[in-house]
Amino acid sequence: MSIWKELTNPTTFAGQYDTGVELPAPAGSPPRPNGSLVQTNKQESVIGPGVVIEGKIDGDGEIRIGGCVKGDVRVKGSLTLDPGGRILGTVNADEVTLGGQVEGNIVASGHVKLLETGQLLGDVKAKFLTAALGSRLRGKVEFGWNEPVAIERNKSADPNGTQPVGNANLQ
Repeated sequence: MSIWKELTNPTTFAGQYDTGVELPAPAGSPPRPNGSLVQTNKQESVIGPGVVIEGKIDGDGEIRIGGCVKGDVRVKGSLTLDPGGRILGTVNADEVTLGGQVEGNIVASGHVKLLETGQLLGDVKAKFLTAALGSRLRGKVEFGWNEPVAIERNKSADPNGTQPVGNANLQ
């Protein structure tokens, strides 16, 4: 009994899923037989549990981390931190799903999801934020704004520029 699936067709792409859709073969390549696995555009890099990486990670695509990264992570795509995974550094990605622990700030152009096992010790800035019951966050949160909000104070109310909280003018 083997612990891996052997490929029976040499024209298949290892690690890819059969979508049931036959894609045209690249120009100049032999045609693929029916029923072969087809390569998808979805690329996912995996850092498994027990793996420790010291240094920056920078790239495109999707990344899944189950181990520990000691350094900044910058990915144009989505980042998934599995339960038990840990990042000690800044995270910058399009989408972030946090099931493990991050000690650093998160900046996302899209959605940040804090799962029930997720912990963030740092600030988060994202377009959307979802926090599950049981998740933990210690830091500043900014989400839902396309641009920073300016708070204008009425300086004529007090020479120091302060005024009661109820009279703040928000724009």
